[in-house]
Amino acid sequence: MTVLKNMSGHMKGAQAIISSKENRAIYIHCFSHSLKLALIHASSTNVLENVHTLAKFFNESVKRTAIFLNYKADDDPALAKNTTLKPLCPTRWTMQSKSLNVVNSKYETILSVLDSLKSKVSVANGLSAFFEKTSSLFYLKVSVLVFRITEELARNLQTSDIRITSTLRQTEIVIGHLTDLRKEEKFTEF
Repeated sequence: MTVLKNMSGHMKGAQAIISSKENRAIYIHCFSHSLKLALIHASSTNVLENVHTLAKFFNESVKRTAIFLNYKADDDPALAKNTTLKPLCPTRWTMQSKSLNVVNSKYETILSVLDSLKSKVSVANGLSAFFEKTSSLFYLKVSVLVFRITEELARNLQTSDIRITSTLRQTEIVIGHLTDLRKEEKFTEF
C-alpha cells in the first residue's frame, strides 16, 4: 500500500498514481480545500489565531474553565452549558464557525474573565489586550458573518454525492451574499 503525502504531486502524489493508470484523468483540486484557503486568507488571521489561543487557554486549565463557566452561568444560566470554547480545528474547518460564534456571543463575558485573570497569567494579559481592541471585535464579527455565509457550501463540497449544478447555484448565492456585505448599507448595520 502506498502512503500519499499529497494529492496534487505530479511525481508521487495521488494525481500521479491515477494518471499512470488512466491517462485521460484530469486532476481537479478539492473545492472544499480551496474554499478553506480563501476564507482563511480573507479573514484576519490574528482573530483566528487568538480565538484558537483563547480556547486553548481556558481548556488547558480546569481552574480557568471553572471561572469561565461561573461567569457564563451568572450571565445566562441557560447558555452556561451550551457554549464552550473550542480551539479551531485545522482539518475540520467548518467547526471554526462554531468557535467564532461562541466567542462573538460571549464577548463581554470573555473580556471580564480575561480581566480578572490578567494579573495572574501573562497569556490572559495578551489576550485581553487583543480582544479589547475595537478592530479585533470588528474582524471577529466580519469573520463570523463570512464563515456563517459559507458554512453550508463548505459542508456540501464535502459530501460524497455532490452535484455540480446545485453546487454552482449555491456558490453563486454565496458570492451574492459576500458581495452584499461589501455595500455601504450593510457596513452601517454593524
